[in-house]
Amino acid sequence: MGYLPNRTARALATQQTGIVALAISHDRPELFADPFVAQVIVGVSAAREETDLHLLLCLATASR
Repeated sequence: MGYLPNRTARALATQQTGIVALAISHDRPELFADPFVAQVIVGVSAAREETDLHLLLCLATASR
């Protein structure tokens, strides 16, 4: 019949979004050139692939 559950409705009912947020605070534009940061992002993404979760990458600048 082609029925697909509505993710938004399910999130409201279960109070779970199915999203993993990776928040990175930075002040340098060359952040993604850092191999450590890239390895962390790849590692989190690889671990997430074994689940049905979605990855949300949040970039924030530090306030001065």
